[in-house]
Amino acid sequence: MSRRNAGPKARWRSGGRERQGAGAPSPLCAAGVSRYVAQQIVSIADYQNQDTLSRMTDDADLSDLLTLRLGYLVKHAYLQLAAFLGDALEPFGVHPRELGVLSVIAADGAERSQNELASAIGMDRTTMVAVIDDLEDRGLVERHRSPRDRRRNVVTLTEAGAACLRNAEQARAEAERAYLAPLDEDAAQALADTLRTLYEAHAGTHAGSARAHPVQGPGAAACALPAREAGGARGK
Repeated sequence: MSRRNAGPKARWRSGGRERQGAGAPSPLCAAGVSRYVAQQIVSIADYQNQDTLSRMTDDADLSDLLTLRLGYLVKHAYLQLAAFLGDALEPFGVHPRELGVLSVIAADGAERSQNELASAIGMDRTTMVAVIDDLEDRGLVERHRSPRDRRRNVVTLTEAGAACLRNAEQARAEAERAYLAPLDEDAAQALADTLRTLYEAHAGTHAGSARAHPVQGPGAAACALPAREAGGARGK
């Protein structure tokens, strides 16, 4: 076994043999050797007990710590609700995003093009084209010339699409009620109102635009400094 691939214990023993016959070490060297030995003993203990230490980790305490963070709560609440909605909509063959598109198409009877639908929902145009293509392939929507303006192509529901929307919307509402069941009616409404207020306050703000509001203070510099130093070290 080469020293390069040896574990910490083997390297420690090898290091001990290398120092034999070299004469009595100076006090400074002795102190250095002592520190080295102590470090290797700790390393060996950690190596031998890492599985035990990992089993001692209290996952519940870590979860409690993370639930103090708004981002963690919002993310996992969304994932939970998405699971409820996914199960509820599966019999109808649509995803929540597709159901949202169907809802907007039927919302007020107005004729809308693909681009107008994308703008209304906040979806990029490329994704909207893919969604409409899929819905059209399944016979739920159709593209055609607007009878009011022959220069425009619009998207409308088919009879099958209208029936799918009606039934899937009922399932969606039931799934949302099931998810909110731990809350009373007032608390559920307050949650929806609060989320709507936050959504409207930050509408049009992209996720990456946090750069426009950088964190100030010494903490930000302290977090950024190691990254810059690491980058400089890699460049050397």
